Amino acid sequence: MLNVYLFQPQYKVVFNGTDQYWVPYSVGCLWAYASLFEWVHENFTLKDLFFARGNINELVKNLDDPKLCGFSCYVWNEQYCLAVAEKIKEKFPNCKIVFGGPQVNRNTLNEYRFIDSVILGEGEKNFVKVLKSIKDLKELESVYLGERITDLSELPSPYTTGVFDKIIEQNPGIYWQMAFETNRGCPFSCTFCDWGSLTYSKVKKHDLKKIEEEILWIKNHRISYIFIADANFGIFKDRDLEIARLLHQHLDQSTVETINAQFTKNSNSVVIEIAKTLGRLCRGITLSVQSMSDKTLNVIKRKNMAINKLGEMFKLIQEKQMRSYSELILGMPEETLESWKKGITDLLEAGQHNSIEVWFTQILKNSEMASEKSIKEYGIKTTRVKDYMFIFNEADDIPEYMDIVTETNSMSTEDMAEAYMYSWAIIHFHIRGYTQVLSKYARNYNISFQQFYNKLIENIHTSDILNAHYESIKKSITYYLRGDKSKSPINEGLSAHAWMQNKSFDVFYQNKDEVYNVGEKTFKDLFDYPNRDVITFQRASIHDEAVNYPMEKTLAFDYKEMKASELVTYSFDSDFDKNDNSYATRRTKSLKVSVNQL
Repeated sequence: MLNVYLFQPQYKVVFNGTDQYWVPYSVGCLWAYASLFEWVHENFTLKDLFFARGNINELVKNLDDPKLCGFSCYVWNEQYCLAVAEKIKEKFPNCKIVFGGPQVNRNTLNEYRFIDSVILGEGEKNFVKVLKSIKDLKELESVYLGERITDLSELPSPYTTGVFDKIIEQNPGIYWQMAFETNRGCPFSCTFCDWGSLTYSKVKKHDLKKIEEEILWIKNHRISYIFIADANFGIFKDRDLEIARLLHQHLDQSTVETINAQFTKNSNSVVIEIAKTLGRLCRGITLSVQSMSDKTLNVIKRKNMAINKLGEMFKLIQEKQMRSYSELILGMPEETLESWKKGITDLLEAGQHNSIEVWFTQILKNSEMASEKSIKEYGIKTTRVKDYMFIFNEADDIPEYMDIVTETNSMSTEDMAEAYMYSWAIIHFHIRGYTQVLSKYARNYNISFQQFYNKLIENIHTSDILNAHYESIKKSITYYLRGDKSKSPINEGLSAHAWMQNKSFDVFYQNKDEVYNVGEKTFKDLFDYPNRDVITFQRASIHDEAVNYPMEKTLAFDYKEMKASELVTYSFDSDFDKNDNSYATRRTKSLKVSVNQL
């Protein structure tokens, strides 16, 4: 028997005090399909699935005469996989090393001579071709590039066929996070994304019976988090609603805490119905616009929902008392400093007051934006940064790298730093809640969000504490974008993204009075006769450890209508835990307390 080892290593996630790892779904799919063939059983045995990053020397030492080692490679494990593969080849020179996944292309073979072959695109059928060549003592092809799998009913589930049973049984203390795939493919071809470039064509569906069987499998295992790995969940309205119903029916009383869906790009009322059907399992509704600039959207081959439709969606989400999330990507072609400022405030105008995430544009290897043509046409310059995503190095000292855009022909590095700081102000003042009431009230009196936050940034510079912090963050970001790691303190164990979030979270919370003062100065600058009760309400709406909740206040202010009114009594309550230092809390949790009108 020939020994096969498959690798899809991930970092450990600690959530709610438990150790969690990702089930290695991609490589599990390969083995589930290969197991359909009798000749595979007669000639090969799957010795192990590697799902965690561990000590490489120990790992290689414990391998038993490997004939084939297959690696599923993406931005969070590329360097680790390469290091493991090289060590394996050194000790077992006759072992075949095969790489697949979004980080792999034809150049991979030239860059890393210890790799024997690469699989591009969907892997199941190509993996079987690799096994067949090994069985028949034939040389492997350098590149395996097959056509799209048109009938997904050919593919058995790695969950229900028992591929993961061994690793789950051997790790009784671990809770698992998993990818849940109901279809494959993406009808869009956004140039910054490697998804559409790899599978762009008609979306193929998994059978509903297979999907329900997987849901029942989830119910009987220690699954904590489900990532719906469809590019556009909700694109098949009736079908996806039925899947949501099945998820809720079987998993509402299970160990599953959260289901994260990548909803269809042009989200609509069906998405809200799906989220409502999922109930407590739903993480929230993602309305990711990436950019609000029409010029940029045209270049990156993306079309957002019309701003009025976007506003309708936010209004519906608020009425249903659901959470929404929006992402913007800074540094894409044709974006300018001014279009960025207008874009992020237009998102506020549309009604996004819950969560905005800003990421630097990442150049992914198989995306159209990574092509020489795009790089030249749009003047794209990049820098390679370490552990940009939310990653901790734990059992190894091998960092993962990301190429992020630092300059284009429409935005200089200095402009990008300025744009980032504009976003920083909106996220930490508005989304966190410190000035949200003030700015909403001002908007009701025809003062745009952009006017409000332009003035607020001016006023930050009048505060010694906040100005010093602002300049410190801006300087760190500028050095970071320039690639001058010796002058940027960002990589201190946390990812860059987490560092930026956590640093300001603490400074703002520890200096709330100064933050309030800057917001109130802005408010007063914009009104000849500012409503003092609005200011009182604004302060009361943010968690304060000195307050014994619930708290009541009677004010001449209508919170729902955002205008002066007869006296109204409000109750303020909070469950915020200032000692919760988790990244997830600091990234998404608002400091806003709950408010009820009595």
